[in-house]
Amino acid sequence: MVRDDRDSPKQFDRSMAALKAAVAELETWVEEVKRASKAICDGADGARAQPPRPVPVIEGGRRRYVSDEEADRLWNEAEADLMLDARRMKLRYVPRPRGKKGAVQTMLVNWSQAKILLTGMAHPDRPFGDSRINDLFTAASVSQRSLSRYMVSLTKALQGGGTNGPYITRRPGLPEVSTTGWAYVFNGRWRYLIIERPRITGR
Repeated sequence: MVRDDRDSPKQFDRSMAALKAAVAELETWVEEVKRASKAICDGADGARAQPPRPVPVIEGGRRRYVSDEEADRLWNEAEADLMLDARRMKLRYVPRPRGKKGAVQTMLVNWSQAKILLTGMAHPDRPFGDSRINDLFTAASVSQRSLSRYMVSLTKALQGGGTNGPYITRRPGLPEVSTTGWAYVFNGRWRYLIIERPRITGR
């Protein structure tokens, strides 16, 4: 076959046009990626710029709001006998088996156990049971069985067992407090510290 050299310039022009079109499409894609990346970075910067949510703290029966740093300082430095950090689900306590002071201990708790502790520690000397807990925390109920089971393990850790010890006692309770007629009470003579989970707005 005889090659017609007159077609070469036309073929070259078509190749160059296709190449320019591909480059223009690539440049458009790069600009879109840049815009998307900028939007993501701007959103992240906006989220970081928002003020931190205050942390509710209950100490001595009074609620106040502090920063995360201040809450951490309280957790590390406070001299409370019983401390609950609901942010990290930790309970720190001074065990008093038979009334004798032991070394400071720390245990992990789940949310059901934290609700029990929040109810009792926030209001020392006030009887509470499953009814009282479920009135305060309506999202997920705590059964009387799970309450009794946890109180057994809690009193064992805090006071060597029994429901009439230095920290916790059991006494008759009204129906609005407990479905079984029995309630628990945290002794108000001890120092309690509660660090609650941060909320969008304080209550």
